[in-house]
Amino acid sequence: GGEPFLLFAGRLSPEKNLPRLLEALGLVAGEHPVRTVLCGEGPMRGEVIDLVERLGLAEKVTVSGVRSDLWGVMKAATALVSPSLFEGQPNVVLEAAAAGCPLVLSDIKAHRDVADESSAIFFRPDSPAELAGALLATLRDPAAASRRAAHALRMADGYSVGRAVTGYQSIYDQLLVRYR
Repeated sequence: GGEPFLLFAGRLSPEKNLPRLLEALGLVAGEHPVRTVLCGEGPMRGEVIDLVERLGLAEKVTVSGVRSDLWGVMKAATALVSPSLFEGQPNVVLEAAAAGCPLVLSDIKAHRDVADESSAIFFRPDSPAELAGALLATLRDPAAASRRAAHALRMADGYSVGRAVTGYQSIYDQLLVRYR
């Protein structure tokens, strides 16, 4: 309906740090009207739904499960939030960046490997207050969020399939020359 909404997309599991996200959303709810969509499945689904209820967020947070239309959801979202404690390759972050979605990311190595302050807002993953502040900054200044999203889109281009193929081809060519 055109109202701002935040997006989480990923496995509902402990490393994704969803309790801190929900605590932060409780803080944001009193300051700014926003909905949040949690996309994904996992072992914490029941716990997440219970916590949404306990925190009084049922009217503001939707646990939607796996979405076949996630690309479109990313393109429409006000921001993607990734509160993870750790990640391997943060593919959801790269996908959101490629969709032009502003990024709000926990300050962990995997996120710093793919983004910087020009392309995302970072927060300490153990601080719901800092996360709430990052979310509110994004909601209150859409122009700055759009500028960061534009930087993130350029950053995501470096992770395209074509560039990966070219990189692997270069490695194989070097190895062939070396071992002929």
